Amino acid sequence: MGFTGNLTGASLPGQPPGALVVDAELTARFTRGASWFYWLAGLSLVNCAIGWFGGNTRFLFGLGVTEFVNGVVAGLNAGTPVAAFIDVLICATFVAFGVMTLKQKSKPIYMLGMVVYGLDLLLCLAFGDWIFVLFHGWVIFQLFRGYQALLQLLALEQQAAPGLSAVRTE
Repeated sequence: MGFTGNLTGASLPGQPPGALVVDAELTARFTRGASWFYWLAGLSLVNCAIGWFGGNTRFLFGLGVTEFVNGVVAGLNAGTPVAAFIDVLICATFVAFGVMTLKQKSKPIYMLGMVVYGLDLLLCLAFGDWIFVLFHGWVIFQLFRGYQALLQLLALEQQAAPGLSAVRTE
């Protein structure tokens, strides 16, 4: 049985006796945090596409590693298709972090995603891209808040008595 949110022993009017009332705030915090994996992948792909077509504008919430890959590939004259392939693989990894975190509530995958993004922050730091570093720090904070919520949700699921149903309050 899976549910999300804070438990209370009260039933809502119109709900079966013994139903657990679930507070949506904890679920929302988890979802907001873990959804950053999707945002990072999507905005990074947009940044990459802008670069592939000769633009020089970028979103601050992208991945530094894709920028690095594009620079290396351009320096090797390997061509845009090679860069695009590598960039898509990197972004697909972040999508996988999001899927496995949000759908399966995987603590290890969530933590791995945060560590990988932390390494991306170090890459930005190494290149002195300070504005990217600041935004990376803010996103890591949001990811961490979501991870804390996930831990609380999983603890609540373990405490739930068998046979009780969960009811969301939103």
